[in-house]
Amino acid sequence: MAQFTKTPKEQRFMRALEELFVGAKVDGESGFVNLMHIKYSYFRSIHKHLMERIDERTEKHSNFREELFDKLYTFFARYFCESGSIYFRNLPAFAKTFDKVYEDGDDVSLAWKTRSLYYVKSDFIVHSLPVEFVSLHPPHNKRHFYFDASHLEHNKHNELRALVYQFEKIESANETLTVHLSVNYAANGRKTNLDQIINTVRKKTDFSIHLDDMENAIRVFERQAEVDFFINKDAQSFLKEQFDLWMFRYLYSEEQEFSVSRISQLKKIQNTAYEIIAFIAQFEDELRKIWEKPKFVRNTNYVLTLDKLTRQMMEKIVSHAGFKNQVSEWRNLNLVDSEFTEDALLSNIRLPIDNGLSEKYSFLPLDTVFFDDLKFEILNELGNLDEEISGELVCSDNWQALNTLRKRYTGLVDCIHIDPPYNTKTSGFLYKNEYRHSSWLTMMENRVLFTEEFLRDDGSFLCHIDEHEYERLHLLLDATGLLNAGTVVWDKRNPVSGRKGVAVQHEYITWRWKTERFLNVESKNFRTILTKASALISNNDGVINDEVRHKFANWIDSHCKFSGGDKAYKYIDDNGQVYQTVSLSAPEPRIDQKFYIPLIHPETEKPCPVPSNGFSRTPDTLQSMINSGEIIFGVDETTQPRQKRNLSD
Repeated sequence: MAQFTKTPKEQRFMRALEELFVGAKVDGESGFVNLMHIKYSYFRSIHKHLMERIDERTEKHSNFREELFDKLYTFFARYFCESGSIYFRNLPAFAKTFDKVYEDGDDVSLAWKTRSLYYVKSDFIVHSLPVEFVSLHPPHNKRHFYFDASHLEHNKHNELRALVYQFEKIESANETLTVHLSVNYAANGRKTNLDQIINTVRKKTDFSIHLDDMENAIRVFERQAEVDFFINKDAQSFLKEQFDLWMFRYLYSEEQEFSVSRISQLKKIQNTAYEIIAFIAQFEDELRKIWEKPKFVRNTNYVLTLDKLTRQMMEKIVSHAGFKNQVSEWRNLNLVDSEFTEDALLSNIRLPIDNGLSEKYSFLPLDTVFFDDLKFEILNELGNLDEEISGELVCSDNWQALNTLRKRYTGLVDCIHIDPPYNTKTSGFLYKNEYRHSSWLTMMENRVLFTEEFLRDDGSFLCHIDEHEYERLHLLLDATGLLNAGTVVWDKRNPVSGRKGVAVQHEYITWRWKTERFLNVESKNFRTILTKASALISNNDGVINDEVRHKFANWIDSHCKFSGGDKAYKYIDDNGQVYQTVSLSAPEPRIDQKFYIPLIHPETEKPCPVPSNGFSRTPDTLQSMINSGEIIFGVDETTQPRQKRNLSD
């Protein structure tokens, strides 16, 4: 077999392919970093096989070999990403169109470039990095720093964690002094003490360093990219589909010759691309399986009130070494006052009521985390644990928690209420709050799609959001199959000042449900009105006459705490129903003349006035409403009929 010298195009392609497999080099230790190292080893193992296959296909065509690598790079470079994720990344301008076949009347659809991926996490790819620059201070010498991030443990979740820097050493080489700093995430309130670092450097050498120099060096170091990590749900189908589209576009727009030898070359390009795609997809599928697999619960603890325990168990708990920690927790939560003592609880155990606890202490929450060796004895006191548990709190990545719990809670959940990151780019939160829109949508879609499985048929899904992502969230929820129950607008009464345009002082709660139904929210005023009407009728021996109606209307009108909407319900019918009347007019002019057919007064048998816009209902619907007593006519035909609306409804 011929031996080939690596050409620039081959080197460019193989370097880019390695980046696709591995992503940016990640220092530190974590489960995710370990997977990236395994992925790199996998790439090295298939690299030799891949090159042998390419050598076979190009053995007699050295010129074609260059073209092969050039074409492969042209295609795969679109999907190279610093995180090793596979998705639309660097498409040329003419290809930045996401085609979709619309079916079943679907004429609008939300599309984004990371759709069909699993969002895993976001992180700063913080490399160990040398930094050098010219100082702003005389004599304007170069300053050399080395930031060592090799021991940095990367974020397991999306919590915000500040970086802290510590002096390690000063290294001298070729008359150049380099300050080495270690990089770690802040913990237990640790902060970087720049003055201390500067003083340490000055004590160890004549090297002059200023605060501006230190701050500038840190700024340069932290100017490293934040990366979102994804797993493609079906990498092989995605890349093959994209390659076929690319090949078609290439053949249609650029290929001039279709000889037998040229078609053979193009087939070799396709076969090589398919092989590379198969290699990529093989490992991506393993990542997907690991991600999708339900996770083991690492630790479980229970919180129960003391009234659930027997006297014997209480005696064990009070004498247990962990009881002091439990009491400390009660004090921290302000559940016991300053007068509470262990002796007071012990003395109450001897009282002959229930388990010996006074009512004052019987509902204190006991946390089994402080009584690990007693945990199962305590749980045995509860009998049927599944029946006794009234709530669960899961500490986990939210996708993994939902995936692990889905079988147990399918179709059992009344309400899902979430408050996700608003994507406001606002700091001060303990979690990431600044995503690319596509990353935010993928993160939300992955998790929201579980909701339909969990919800009961009468269940609801509610999600808080503000103006930054409201429109995208609304379109995303349309795709879930959940029905739109409306949007609650929450007036914070605290307008955001200092912005251009209209000040924002509200947020939204989007409400979805599986089945449509009436949403009844009982008003205290409505209950008061119904109670008053019932009392007036009762005081009149159950007879409903003009006197009762007059007293009721006067009471409604004189009530200062009622709104105009409340006061509209000032009528009582012959059945004792409290009601108001509303217009039957259409909100805008009707075109069809059937909406202008007048209603006939039941007494005078003459036509009544028609609303200027026409009726809001068809003649058939209006007749049904007349038959059921839902339409109120005036004394004669000169009054426009109105719809009757009962307060009890």
